[in-house]
Amino acid sequence: MVYFIKNIDTGRIKIGFSDTPTKRLKELQTGNDNKLVLIKTIAGDKNKEASLHEMFSHLRSNGEWFDPDDELLQFIKETNTKSLDGKFFHTFKNNQVEWQGYIISEPKDGFFLIQLFDWILGEPSNQKLVSINDMLSWNFYDSVEEMNDAYYNKYK
Repeated sequence: MVYFIKNIDTGRIKIGFSDTPTKRLKELQTGNDNKLVLIKTIAGDKNKEASLHEMFSHLRSNGEWFDPDDELLQFIKETNTKSLDGKFFHTFKNNQVEWQGYIISEPKDGFFLIQLFDWILGEPSNQKLVSINDMLSWNFYDSVEEMNDAYYNKYK
């Protein structure tokens, strides 16, 4: 699986390959003071990773890290293989908003990797793997602005 990991402080994006991208994220985070976030995974092998490195070589900043140019960001955004990828959401418990975040990818059929946002700062916090069956009551949005508007208009 080819993954895209973003350094929140610098904005740079690592393009890599791993069978376990969330484990790889943890390994990279251990050696990095800056917050790293897995933003996307796509089907592919080491050859796909190498072809992406070549395609974006003009944006390479260091090793497998690339500057967050519009071209790279657009590629990541448009490489949605699943309809829920990139969607923002709210979850509910006892008629109250419980989680907010976005769908990163579907690394395994029927299971989605989600990025949760901290309520106070709105910054990325935890990532979880969630079954589609647990997502049936969630509200989905196309953008963070739409998600925030829904929250403020309905719950504030």
